[in-house]
Amino acid sequence: MNNPFRGNRLLPAAVAVISMTVFAAFPAGHPFSWSALGLAGVIMATVLFSDPHPSRLTGFSGEKNHSVPWLVAGILAGASLGFLDRALSPVSLMPCTLLLPGLLTPLIGMTEEAIYRGFVQGVLQKYSRVWAVILASAGHTLYKSVLLASALPRGDPDLVLLTVLTFTTGCLFGAFRILSGRIYAPLAAHGLFDLLVYGDHATMPAWVWY
Repeated sequence: MNNPFRGNRLLPAAVAVISMTVFAAFPAGHPFSWSALGLAGVIMATVLFSDPHPSRLTGFSGEKNHSVPWLVAGILAGASLGFLDRALSPVSLMPCTLLLPGLLTPLIGMTEEAIYRGFVQGVLQKYSRVWAVILASAGHTLYKSVLLASALPRGDPDLVLLTVLTFTTGCLFGAFRILSGRIYAPLAAHGLFDLLVYGDHATMPAWVWY
């Protein structure tokens, strides 16, 4: 099957990022929101189904494999960031209980990793590994910032801080993929962070899903 984007993979990566951002900009259930999400899905599926090695592109397999030590690093990074977040908040260091929204939140975070560190970064690595990390993190930060802006009061200084933190941790997770040759370390880091931070939440955080 011929890849309609062969020779110019910047286009599907850009469309996927823009579509996910539009999805984040509208409330759940809005026609624009679901249309944008559907477009992102179609674009990614088209590239993956026509690629001879889709699992390599997304980081689930490949020739280079140093995934085990970097998986440990991802787990440690996710745990450290999660505990730090809770230590700076008026909550216990560990979730007292695990509720359904808190169990679903890590799945959403891991899906974000599959999209941005998996698909977007995987597509862009053809051009530059460094810029792939930076641009994939920037795309994820744009998506997350739109969600944060809808959840925080206008002018809230936390928006700037959270935006910077999202970008820097995204670059760290992207580096995990480059160094390990796999996406498992970013998946573990993001999933564990979300589990620790949101595990005892009775409702879904507005900037994760709304």
